[in-house]
Amino acid sequence: MEDKEKKIELYMIYKEMLTPNMQDVFEQYYFSDLSLREIAANNEISFQAVRDTLKKVEKQLIDMETKIGMFALKEQIQELSEYVSSPNMDTEELINKVKKLGE
Repeated sequence: MEDKEKKIELYMIYKEMLTPNMQDVFEQYYFSDLSLREIAANNEISFQAVRDTLKKVEKQLIDMETKIGMFALKEQIQELSEYVSSPNMDTEELINKVKKLGE
């Protein structure tokens, strides 16, 4: 998965754990595709403040995933769902895969 896509996925999972300011900066940069300078001008803050906030958000998202693991669990569930839908599904293998969820 591309780095930007993964950050957005992590954001969608953990955004409620971020401050409103952090959410705003992240969304302006990743969803509105604004530059750091444009975000700084729009919010009347320094370029460095925007850059620091964005880096802090990205670090927090990675730290939260490391501790909580919701993104990894979501991927495991998706893989399990695809396996269940496959014509080659084996019941014993399915049971083993379910037991490994969250590892």
